[in-house]
Amino acid sequence: MITTTRLQSPLAVISQNCTELDLRNLIFPPFPPTYTPTPRRQETMPSQKTFRTKRILAKAARQNRPIPQWFRLKSDTKIQTLVSPNMTLLATIFILVFITELISWIGKSVLLEFVYALYLRIFYSSAVARQRKLKSDILLGKKELLQTSAQDQFAKWAKLRRSVDKGLADLEKLSESSPSHSRSVARALLVQVWRLQSTFGTTLHAPAPGDYASTAHLI
Repeated sequence: MITTTRLQSPLAVISQNCTELDLRNLIFPPFPPTYTPTPRRQETMPSQKTFRTKRILAKAARQNRPIPQWFRLKSDTKIQTLVSPNMTLLATIFILVFITELISWIGKSVLLEFVYALYLRIFYSSAVARQRKLKSDILLGKKELLQTSAQDQFAKWAKLRRSVDKGLADLEKLSESSPSHSRSVARALLVQVWRLQSTFGTTLHAPAPGDYASTAHLI
């Protein structure tokens, strides 16, 4: 009698003798406990600023010239670009134009009065306080003088009249020196404005090519 044996596939044999977890580990083997995937190295291209910095430094080295002022060394191998001189020049021009327009809008007379009042408050504070006190006393004396009858209370009226006249005379003496002080303050302010204009007009505010910066004071 001939007996036949049924052949089974290898996958069926494995599935009969292994559990589901063993099959999963066999198909997808787990990583070893000490395995750590290494990150892929990213290759970065140098930026345009780096190429520009290297080009400027190489040009300065070839021409045997110092590094421009708007560069500074951040460390031994790194260079950081500071604020561009063009932006600084634009900001300076904007501030100057704004101040000029503000002064023209306020008016020179108002500005002189403000500066003169500040000058008196700083250097002549005692005289200003005395003048203010005299004005208040004169106003009170005039008010009381108007409320007093010259016929019924002549003695009181005459006393108040003398005190008011004396206060007016003292106030006039204090005010005599004010015009000279105001003229001197206005003259000093105009001189300072002229000095600022001349200094700003003869100062180099932007980097110039070549050796112009060394000969700018001759112009």
